[in-house]
Amino acid sequence: MKLTAKRPVFIQDAWVLPGQPVPYNVPGFNYERAADKGQIEAEDGEDIFNPEPEAEDGAERADQGELESLRQQLAEAQRERDEIQSGLNTAQVDRDANQQRIDELVTERDALAAQLSEAQARPALPADALTRLIDIKGVGEKLAPVILDALTAAPQAG
Repeated sequence: MKLTAKRPVFIQDAWVLPGQPVPYNVPGFNYERAADKGQIEAEDGEDIFNPEPEAEDGAERADQGELESLRQQLAEAQRERDEIQSGLNTAQVDRDANQQRIDELVTERDALAAQLSEAQARPALPADALTRLIDIKGVGEKLAPVILDALTAAPQAG
């Protein structure tokens, strides 16, 4: 709508002189009242009315819609962050439990290695094996050392 001042009109912190165009959609300006006072007229002779506040509300609603969308995105990002944090906490607990189990297994391995070394250091037969062989009926003193040597000798590669 094209408006023209018929008499001086104060709008947007300035005076609009007669014959000059009057800006439309100025927030807070009452166009209907100014027309009733004869200060402004429509160039095409139409009735003058105040702009629909919906134009402002539409922009506000668009801003509200965008704000709501941003809030939803923020809430989703926070949920994702919480899920990631929960997963991280679970992973740290699992890592600590696994480290504890590893430490236990290392201790057990070291104990078994010590037992193995101790067993390998001991003779395969008891110290009194020769005496026991001699005491067996029919082995005798000459055959007992040969049997003992055969029992304690390292295996030969075939």
